[in-house]
Amino acid sequence: MAKLVVPASNSLLILLDRLRWPIPLVRWQSAMRIRELMENPNTTQTTVEALLHYLGSRRTESEVCSILTIFYMTSSDFHPERSEVVRNIRCPSILSDFLLERLFGWGKGQGGWNSCHSGRAPDGFSGGTYFEEHKCAHVPPVLFNSLQELEQQSGLPFLSQWAFEWRNLCDNMNAKFTRYPEFFDDTMELRSGIVGQYQTFQSELYRSAHIRALSYAVSAWKMPIPRALDKLLVHIPLIHRLCDIKPVAKPKWLDDFPSDCLTSGLQESRLLSFFNSETFLNSGVLSFVSPFDTKDAKYGHISASLLYASPDFKVAEPNDVYQPAILVDSSKDLSFEGLWPTRQMSNAIMGGSTGNAVPVCNEIMPRPYGHWMGNYFQTGFPTVASYLLESEHQLRVRKGSVELVIGDHVRATTSVWHDEWTQHYAWGGGNSRNGVYVSASPEFAECILSKPPTGLKAGWFVKYEVWQRERDFDDYVSKSEHKFVFTGMSS
Repeated sequence: MAKLVVPASNSLLILLDRLRWPIPLVRWQSAMRIRELMENPNTTQTTVEALLHYLGSRRTESEVCSILTIFYMTSSDFHPERSEVVRNIRCPSILSDFLLERLFGWGKGQGGWNSCHSGRAPDGFSGGTYFEEHKCAHVPPVLFNSLQELEQQSGLPFLSQWAFEWRNLCDNMNAKFTRYPEFFDDTMELRSGIVGQYQTFQSELYRSAHIRALSYAVSAWKMPIPRALDKLLVHIPLIHRLCDIKPVAKPKWLDDFPSDCLTSGLQESRLLSFFNSETFLNSGVLSFVSPFDTKDAKYGHISASLLYASPDFKVAEPNDVYQPAILVDSSKDLSFEGLWPTRQMSNAIMGGSTGNAVPVCNEIMPRPYGHWMGNYFQTGFPTVASYLLESEHQLRVRKGSVELVIGDHVRATTSVWHDEWTQHYAWGGGNSRNGVYVSASPEFAECILSKPPTGLKAGWFVKYEVWQRERDFDDYVSKSEHKFVFTGMSS
């Protein structure tokens, strides 16, 4: 009997089209809505058929891997047959085989990627002016850096091979040499230093050329596949569980923050009044980053992080006080959930002009983290440092937030929110308008605040940075300030 193919609805077609939208967050949210449709028995068949058809129309390796990732994010109960997926892959790669094996089991890849490249690049091949100008603009600098590192270690022309693959992809697809997509921006804002985070079709070509260059390196230069995969994981757009993060409402305790600090400065008395207030203490917050209200500063953010510091601690340079990023290996199953790696407190000590301090929170940095979620990791994703935790500690995503769990107890939660979000931010250090905060359970927060390690006291490091201009045609100028205050609650 012939299979009944139900036509895709207009809304589903729009969602599929949004997977090519230049704004990564739109792609991520579209993928999540498509997953919901696949996991709804009433729309499973229609959605799977439409996504398979869409997969079959993709002409680049990076797009193929993005669609395979969406299938992988979906419950296995709703996966299509392997044969149906493989039949619709026009651009196989090492990375697509990796994803197929996660979908269908070890040894269930497609193969064929060892010939999916352009052959050896001519000696001294250069991609030309456009390639050189955009190799760290259309895609993150990590692509160039990884190939440069391989070239320096091996003496083999990895960078020329990348450029050669890109040139051939452009020629074969008659691709336009597009530049920054100004049509999404305000021209005067752009000229004044405000940019957006975009992924255009050229981004797909640069990524796919990178994938193809490493396919050639494995085929011709006998590069080990695991080493190539290590460099290819940067092209994974989402990882399991982490993609389930959902913005919460802007926290109410922020209403009491002295936001007039942009004009009156960071005053110690007012900061202490905020941090020691009943409302804030009851929130259990240990770290936060927040955009300012748009009426005060459209581009900029303020951050506050709890430290344990020696009584004589004074900040020397504000950039020397930070929450260090701890790598969480998410490569094996492309899943975020698992152990929060243990780190010794002695490795987290930060020196000041006098005294020392250690942060209460560390940044979570999954590898890979999913490049469609880049805005969130640009802002930061902290949780309580492992050196403050007893016994084994796990990270998981529940109810749209990241939970730090010990046994059956949730010790801390990391949540994000949007505040009139756009994809725009100030060039040279700005974030998009999303915030993040870590809140601990009441008893755990009280313990952290009132029982610091021997010889140390709890205090808050506060810093803001904003970009402002006096007139519409002026450039945005950065302004920043920082302050460290002891809570007055430490023993």
